[in-house]
Amino acid sequence: MSRQTPAYNETELRKMFYDHLDMERQQMEAYLDGDYETDIEIYLRSQQNMIELADFLTSGLLAR
Repeated sequence: MSRQTPAYNETELRKMFYDHLDMERQQMEAYLDGDYETDIEIYLRSQQNMIELADFLTSGLLAR
């Protein structure tokens, strides 16, 4: 994506995607362990992370 849209910083974009995947893994582990409180906390953080990722992607598209 960063090659197609130079406004994207590839390092930052990768970090955001990997952070999201890590939160998904943590959430799944918490759910499978029956730790539903942690599952919900991670879900809420993950939601915020996705909003930030969407904002980042949108700003790159607008910069084109």
